[in-house]
Amino acid sequence: MSLGVEVSVHGVMTLTMNFKPVNSIATPLRTALMQALLQATSDSSIKAVVLTGTDQIFSAGADLNEFSSGNAFDYPSFHNNVLPFIYAMRKPVVAALNGKAMGGGLELALWCHARVAVLNAQIGLPETTLGLIPGAGGTQLLPRALGLEQATSLILSGAIKPAADFQNTALIQKIAPETELLETAHTLALELSERAHDLPHLGHNQVSHENAEGFLQFARAQTRMRKDFSPGMLVAIDAIALTLSQSLTEGARHEFELFRPLVGSPEARAIRHLFFAERQASKVPGLHKNTEPRPVKRTAVIGAGYMGQGIAQCLVQAGFDVTLFDTNPEAAKNSIEKLKALPQLGNARLFVASSLSDLSSSDLIIEAAVENMEIKQAIFRELDSIVLPHAILATNTSTLDIDVLATVTQRPENVLGLHFFGPAPVMRLIEVVRGAKTADEVLLTGVNLAKILRKVPVITGVCPGFVANRIYTRLMEQALNLVSQGYAPHVIDSAVERWGWRMGPFRTMDLIGLDVLVKARLPDSKPTPGDTLLDRLVATGSLGQKAGLGWYAYTAKGTPCNTNPAITSWIPRPETHMSALQIAERCMIAMINEGARVLDEGIALRASDIDLCFVLGYGFSRLKGGIMFQASEMGLAHIQQKLMHAFQDTGDTSWIPSPLLVRQVASSGTFLDL
Repeated sequence: MSLGVEVSVHGVMTLTMNFKPVNSIATPLRTALMQALLQATSDSSIKAVVLTGTDQIFSAGADLNEFSSGNAFDYPSFHNNVLPFIYAMRKPVVAALNGKAMGGGLELALWCHARVAVLNAQIGLPETTLGLIPGAGGTQLLPRALGLEQATSLILSGAIKPAADFQNTALIQKIAPETELLETAHTLALELSERAHDLPHLGHNQVSHENAEGFLQFARAQTRMRKDFSPGMLVAIDAIALTLSQSLTEGARHEFELFRPLVGSPEARAIRHLFFAERQASKVPGLHKNTEPRPVKRTAVIGAGYMGQGIAQCLVQAGFDVTLFDTNPEAAKNSIEKLKALPQLGNARLFVASSLSDLSSSDLIIEAAVENMEIKQAIFRELDSIVLPHAILATNTSTLDIDVLATVTQRPENVLGLHFFGPAPVMRLIEVVRGAKTADEVLLTGVNLAKILRKVPVITGVCPGFVANRIYTRLMEQALNLVSQGYAPHVIDSAVERWGWRMGPFRTMDLIGLDVLVKARLPDSKPTPGDTLLDRLVATGSLGQKAGLGWYAYTAKGTPCNTNPAITSWIPRPETHMSALQIAERCMIAMINEGARVLDEGIALRASDIDLCFVLGYGFSRLKGGIMFQASEMGLAHIQQKLMHAFQDTGDTSWIPSPLLVRQVASSGTFLDL
């Protein structure tokens, strides 16, 4: 039952939304609300209505699935039926916010005549983070509740705030203990019922500002400079501006006219795709329903370098005990001191191990040593003889074969990969690498750990580079091929960045270190002209940003200022001219083709998992949705044609369309259908 209905002896109808899991305002709940409100209006014994939710959720807003299916605006429409009906009622409706009220859930509360909330209720309008705007009156009502500046800030940020921040404002009339919420709401509702011909409503409030136009112009300018900018943010400002000159009814109608086209925009569809992708990523098909993750309390990290220290920080911030070991005890000690100096880690349970034997009581050990198979095998061999039988041995390797690593232990079922992306405390992606013998509960433990760390787990199989690095290598290869043909690094980087990448391949290579890339080159890979250029740079000491010179020359602060002058003399003039779009497309179709192979081989479970890898791990724009989402936007038939042309032009077999791509073109499908 999506809505509970109960009428008190005092004539207050309580409507309790109970539409699992988050009281999304989908068609069944809208229908039930409309029917109950009609009943309340027609029944003379009912004096007022109180609307609340269950399980600490008032309502999380719209059902995004309905946007994709096209049912979001079916009768009874939230925008055209339910909300205007509440506004027109001559009996008060009081929203009792028992927990989260977000998006359309908060808008529902704003249309009510008053709002009471528990202290820890969370409220906000996050639509701009989804490429949309609040489309059910939020841009019209919040400024009437909080004023132009505060409302604009909240809408553009999409921030979720505690209700206590708005106590005694027009947004929240009263804060009540959880046990007294409904009683407080009932009392207020009955008080308001005494003034049925003069009910208060935010729609009666005027929005004023001493320099409204100046403020809105400033907001537009600031918004355009945001790293998370989306076109919907500027539309939100246009909608907010309506409050200065239009009534609530007029403004809400125009707001909806601005909102509806955004629903089908490429940016909003891309963000919705990623929204659902994150929720799918942690689902492991084929596991027995009773499979549970192992309990983990004591953790250890081996390696006190850049990644090891970052992983230790993630673990301790999540409440784990962490012991750090490094073959250089001073390095481990320094890392611990740096971590304890962080304000949020002052009382953290961080320890230094003097030897691997100090890790014997750990439930989970994450190895983040140098990327060398022999060194890692030596570590795993010794750990296997020391740690408890249930202990899980994880490696942070980005390229090495974890099945080979597992063979040196007597517990291959307890071995998996946990590939963090740097900087580990910031990047939200973890590739959870499933070895040939990794036990289901061990895999699930890795997935669960990622969620505890507030990261997104993407499950991968074993292959060189797993999912993200394997596919990204194709971008690197194409960038090197293009530079060897005479295209300057900054031209290639600029083209790729305009397509949606936060950082182009040459800036990325310089950041990683060119010597690191040369060492990581697969032993059986065939050298290309681009590889030769890379080798030349390393041979001359141009190792990247850390050396002040790589593909680019750097200032003392590490900012790239121009192309390394040596490169200009090494590369030829390009024989043909490629536009920025052609350069970016060439790089993208190479990656998409490799992504199709990764899917076909079962290394990645879903196309959406690949998209998460690049949005969360490499900074590909969320407004583009990821490389496999872009494949659907570009059209697989178009990509197949481009691949065949590239193969015919170069003879390079890597351009041959993947069998999966060919099959999907033949069936008129996309990768997202799989």
